Amino acid sequence: MRPWSAPFRKRTVRFLLPLLTRMEPDRASRMISTLGVWETNLHPARRKSFQRAFSDLRDRLGCDWNIESLVPKVISNLWRWDARDFLLEKCDEATLGRTLELVGTNYLDEALAQKRGVLLLFNHFGPFLIPAHWIVRQGHTLRWFTERPRNISPTVAKTFQTEGPLGQKGLFLTRQMNSSQGGAALRRAIRMLQSGIIVQAAGDVRWEGPRCVNAHFLGHDFSFATNWVSLAALSGAAVLPVQSVLLPGGRYRVKFEPHELVPRTAASDPEQARYWIARNLARVEKCIRQYPDNCGEYAFWQPTQAKHEDRLQYQPQPA
Repeated sequence: MRPWSAPFRKRTVRFLLPLLTRMEPDRASRMISTLGVWETNLHPARRKSFQRAFSDLRDRLGCDWNIESLVPKVISNLWRWDARDFLLEKCDEATLGRTLELVGTNYLDEALAQKRGVLLLFNHFGPFLIPAHWIVRQGHTLRWFTERPRNISPTVAKTFQTEGPLGQKGLFLTRQMNSSQGGAALRRAIRMLQSGIIVQAAGDVRWEGPRCVNAHFLGHDFSFATNWVSLAALSGAAVLPVQSVLLPGGRYRVKFEPHELVPRTAASDPEQARYWIARNLARVEKCIRQYPDNCGEYAFWQPTQAKHEDRLQYQPQPA
């Protein structure tokens, strides 16, 4: 069993959601985080597995974390993480404004003003579904160039049912896709960006096979998908990095960073793709150093030994 993804925790959060969603989001978040303290105390074997994982991660990163005090916070935040964005579902706009600390929304405005389309680049750090919830609540059209997220609020899930050339249906990625299906999804996402839609993609997806690059992350080497790099390069869209953090007291921080433009040549040049992958992972690593209690599953990632010939099965095209 994956320590960060205990079935009991997920089932308990789902059971409590009808009660939790009737509360103020910050109060509900504080309530479920206390269950993390109980989990820490009642499951010494699990606590020790977290201590080992985070001690190892601390040593690889050269940080000075106090593991004894950090692990209970990590586990408490996993309870909050398992609530996904449901705690925001029934709150009004005033309550949403009090619950979210928004940073850099001007960068979102600037990226939209570029009229290039916006590729919202997130990672699986912290409560990564919260920015999508806020964006949908602001009335923006959002599409997902990702695997389909599980257990998400009705506010966001209803956008999954949209059809047509600019609809979400058929755009979700799967690990069973062949190259033809993946190419079709890429072309659809490009059309969406060119029409001004915000398209969300994950920058830290470990993947094996074509169109992957090796990158050093958290002291190990992993193979990462480059689909978001290809999408940004071929569409010319503004890449807008976003991060979200579970704050003490039950609130969330959503931070947008200045947008970036990926050159078109990065779609066919593995070294350029590797640069953009590494650039994004450096942001994630910075977040982990600063907010290790939001680290979640990263501490448990183990490198895989994939054959080099399984990666980058395409060649750079001449300029």
